[in-house]
Amino acid sequence: MHMLWLDSQPDLSVLYVSFGSLASVTLPQLEELVAGILFSKHRFLWVFRPNHVKDAPSATFPEDLLSKSHGRGYVTHWAPQLKVLSHPSISAFLTHCGWNATLEALSHGLPMLCLPLSADQFLNAKLIIEEWKVGLGFAESKESGLIGREEIGRVIQILLETKEGECLQNNANYSRDVCARNCLPEGQAFKNIDSFFSVQLG
Repeated sequence: MHMLWLDSQPDLSVLYVSFGSLASVTLPQLEELVAGILFSKHRFLWVFRPNHVKDAPSATFPEDLLSKSHGRGYVTHWAPQLKVLSHPSISAFLTHCGWNATLEALSHGLPMLCLPLSADQFLNAKLIIEEWKVGLGFAESKESGLIGREEIGRVIQILLETKEGECLQNNANYSRDVCARNCLPEGQAFKNIDSFFSVQLG
């Protein structure tokens, strides 16, 4: 059903939200995320796993907040990520910055909103924001330690509504083209794999 919902949305209008198969957030942070996305007034597709909330495996998506989206949002327990990322309605990816998710976003030309939660995700976010310049991060509140709803809404609007966001989209498009070229038989990735097997097999 979520793919049918995407089919009914305008091109480049939907923010895809997913934190992979393991990463989880606290319940207070989840509430700020939902409220912030609603504050941005942008459409969204959110993959919300049963174990999405830290220390509360039975927690469900805040339906009272979802009802305030007035049809702009869709929540599902699972989605075929590559199919979603390639859908014309998807405009950006709010991600935990896992390496697989990062590479998938790069190869599809999608700018990212970075919310790293553990391990290598913080380094990946740094690469996305500072080195490749294909995404934005969020600032935590010094008082609560949370990323507040106003900050979340503000950063989403920067990415999807401003010249700065257009520059990030252009960089993401360039990254997509580089990934595509490198996967061709004459591309560097293909050559590296070929060289690896040549060495291993003698």
